[in-house]
Amino acid sequence: MAILGDATINGWLTYLSGFTYQVSLHTSNPADNPVNPAASEISGGTYTRKTTGFTADLTNNKFSNSAIVAFDGLPAAYITHVGIWYTSGSSSGSMAFALPLSSPFTSTNGSTWSIAAGESSLLL
Repeated sequence: MAILGDATINGWLTYLSGFTYQVSLHTSNPADNPVNPAASEISGGTYTRKTTGFTADLTNNKFSNSAIVAFDGLPAAYITHVGIWYTSGSSSGSMAFALPLSSPFTSTNGSTWSIAAGESSLLL
């Protein structure tokens, strides 16, 4: 089994940092449905995916959201995962990866929730 070197990982992280991403909220792991990962995305209220940038921490091989991601107008739902989508032109994007929440939560109609900068991370 080959092990990736730091140069390869840093190259991937730098490349990934060049895209615009959208963050979505899900009631189950969207990666469990690779044909339609949006199937578990919450809907209702005034919920919409939020656009954010991600930055590469080349020292720690980490890829994290660079700003607060704030959601408002959430519907009532039990939220367990976030989805990270990369966008291309006017498309709704393709899922890059999904992350489980360390503390799943129940939202109420009209509630708000946010992800602190650096909190949504992928460690390579």
